[in-house]
Amino acid sequence: MRSYGFNIESGSQQGLLFEDIERKGYSLLKSLITSDAAADFCNLLESVYEKQCEEFGLKELELINELNIVRCPLGYKNDFLKLALNETILNIVESVIGKEFQLHLQNAVINRANSQHHQSAWHRDLPYQNWVCSKVLSINAFFCLTPFNIETGGTQFIESSHLSENIPSKEFMDKHAKTLIAEPGDVIIFNSMLLHRAGQNVSNMDRFGINHVYTVPIISQQIDLPRFLTKENIEDAVSRKILGYKYESSVSVNDYRLKRMNKK
Repeated sequence: MRSYGFNIESGSQQGLLFEDIERKGYSLLKSLITSDAAADFCNLLESVYEKQCEEFGLKELELINELNIVRCPLGYKNDFLKLALNETILNIVESVIGKEFQLHLQNAVINRANSQHHQSAWHRDLPYQNWVCSKVLSINAFFCLTPFNIETGGTQFIESSHLSENIPSKEFMDKHAKTLIAEPGDVIIFNSMLLHRAGQNVSNMDRFGINHVYTVPIISQQIDLPRFLTKENIEDAVSRKILGYKYESSVSVNDYRLKRMNKK
């Protein structure tokens, strides 16, 4: 590409991914898991969702607008824990955020056939935080388990909206919303402050996706994972850090000082 007054350097594919995230707010990572693995995750999600419906009650979930949301499936099936600790994703998050980060949440969205999900409202994944920051505080890794397109209600984005604290007008968003086309096994990486929403599923198939939000440790987890996962024997230091064990608040003065002592 020709230019004048400045130099344009050719970048790598990885560099382009980071530039997409920085400027547009999102990028697509192709075929991180196989389509067969994606299908297996769909079946596992249905199983966990059924379990959560039994635990809380279907009517109660409907009352609080939680239908077809599977919260923290990693606490139910170890396969989801492995997904949250995917090495490729963690390397990307570290490159964007830095070495100190934790898993803020892992939630799955089931967009049923011929229906509109309640997450079809425009939102940021740090909700009600309408400001911008010079550093990235939070990154999403959204695993597409079924086809994401206009018919299935694929995720829509307002490109570069993470760069402005002001929420655009409805007319602007209607005009500039972009539906990202993705296949089973693809992962959408995006800045959590990017405005997005689920589309309306007008197809005859359910759409499944698993969302991971990784944040700097100053942002508390949606669910206290170290307490939620007490039954899990997680000894790996990296895994414990990602799951938030390293960043637990001290319960006493001595506990605080012992943690400092252990760093020596």
